[in-house]
Amino acid sequence: PAMHGAIYGFGNSQVRFHHLRVDDFLASGIRTHGLKDAKIHECEFIDAGGRWKRGGIPGVDGGISGGAIFCVWTNDTEIFNNRFTRTQSGIENNHYGVKGRQGRNCRIHHNTIEVNFSIEFPFEGDEDMEIDHNVCHGAISIPKYAGGRVPESGRTFHIHHNYMTAGYSIEFVRNGVEIDHNLFDFDSQKDGGNLISGFGKAAADGPAFFHNNLVKNPGRGVIWINEPYNQFTIRNNHIVATTTPTPRTEGLFGFNRECDFSTFQIVNNIIECRGTARPLLRQKESYGAVIRNNRLTNVTDHQEYKNEQTGEVVGLESPLEFKCGMHEEMMVKGWNASMVKSD
Repeated sequence: PAMHGAIYGFGNSQVRFHHLRVDDFLASGIRTHGLKDAKIHECEFIDAGGRWKRGGIPGVDGGISGGAIFCVWTNDTEIFNNRFTRTQSGIENNHYGVKGRQGRNCRIHHNTIEVNFSIEFPFEGDEDMEIDHNVCHGAISIPKYAGGRVPESGRTFHIHHNYMTAGYSIEFVRNGVEIDHNLFDFDSQKDGGNLISGFGKAAADGPAFFHNNLVKNPGRGVIWINEPYNQFTIRNNHIVATTTPTPRTEGLFGFNRECDFSTFQIVNNIIECRGTARPLLRQKESYGAVIRNNRLTNVTDHQEYKNEQTGEVVGLESPLEFKCGMHEEMMVKGWNASMVKSD
């Protein structure tokens, strides 16, 4: 129980972790503090990264959850071509794939992550973090009280070209975020989450950009943020909402009434409600946003805003096509994702 992880390091620079297999090590697989200029690749993590208490040690508490990779204060590091899986059932706690606190100038790419929380970087001042070309079957969690500081580069997280299947895909809020060119492919029979969810109370200034994404079968909705959040641009996405088991009838976007909606743009999107009709927005105050040039089908509140047509490109600005996952094992072509045949 006193172990930090299967491998533990402090203050390491230029270390390489590769071709490791961590099996049934619940606290952490690789745990580091102060990692710099490192690479973690070609590793397999099975049932790793959570709370190590399983009820087998009476009166012993495992504390906070770890991660299959748990990196604290990490700079200039690359995590790629790894596989994270969970085979055990009946364990109450979540599993975490890549978990960190204060990452700067790191890239997490081409991983296949099949656990509850694919990637989690909460709290500290993350800067220039790139999350791309992953297959994620759990949420990417990046919340920060009041959204956090925006670095000189203007970007805290860039989340792009991922294939994501969990209806609750991104935990907010964070300032300086760009989310683009992802395929969100959700099970139409599951409708328990909003794609982007923010649960805090402290107002955040933004900005955030959500563009050129394909969203299939959002359940509760596409974006719901509890706290006031400003400077949100939602553009050139294609969203197809289908009837859910409940069925869900609330608006696809839900924002706090105290947002400065003059800083919101909802433009150039294709938004279709197939089956059950739904409104675009949940709060009447949201109609103060710039809403322009969207192609709306079966959207019930269309008379509440002008939605002036301008002739600009509607929907994705270019076709969505990319390979993702460990060793690019999956191909995304538009709305379809399939395994790539190996030689």
